[in-house]
Amino acid sequence: MERKSENAETYVAENFLGYRILRSAYVAEYETSPPFRMFIIETDSSAESEKMAGAYLQAVMHPGKLVKGSVLAVRDPHHGELLIVVEGRYFFGVVGGGETPLAERHLRQLEASLLERGD
Repeated sequence: MERKSENAETYVAENFLGYRILRSAYVAEYETSPPFRMFIIETDSSAESEKMAGAYLQAVMHPGKLVKGSVLAVRDPHHGELLIVVEGRYFFGVVGGGETPLAERHLRQLEASLLERGD
């Protein structure tokens, strides 16, 4: 059973995951097996979130392209498997959960919440 770790929400102003291009990230840790962290970065526009995600994919030398609204599995050389999504002006994902159904379910729940808000 998953649950968010108590007092485990943080804000990372710069260099999220050690990448200069990733900034202003809100992060929450989840007590699962394996444990994972979810992050969300809100940008000023959808173009900016797509640009940020593209720059991240370049930095980790990921060969694929990100399709808006779809979950992309990325192998980060420093952090292992990540699942990432770009939706509107948001770039969000899961670090450390690998490609587990639980991690993807959390991503989809976050995406649904954002779409419901109309952001």
